Amino acid sequence: MGYCPNKAIEVSHSFAIILYFVATLPVSFFVFNGLSKIITIEHYGFLVKVLIDYIYILLSFFVAYLILSWLIRIPLFNKLCTYTTFTHFYRRYHEPDTALKDIMVENEKD
Repeated sequence: MGYCPNKAIEVSHSFAIILYFVATLPVSFFVFNGLSKIITIEHYGFLVKVLIDYIYILLSFFVAYLILSWLIRIPLFNKLCTYTTFTHFYRRYHEPDTALKDIMVENEKD
């Protein structure tokens, strides 16, 4: 973030809050209740709950980031995400011993 010439690295805190609420929905509770009516999974209840939660969180993160990447192409939404981030208030951190020319030389060697 400290060496980006376009200052393009930003964190969308509003998106993080939305993602938190989406990821903490009790989906496993509803799925587990629906599955218990069809099949008996009493002995493996905890394992099934953890597995359903894990799959749901991975899918919800993937879908949320996919939607965000589509929405960020809309200029109004892009400006909204840009101005609701706290990255503008943070001081850009630079390591004391690292300069921009050190990074550029390392990239040219690769």
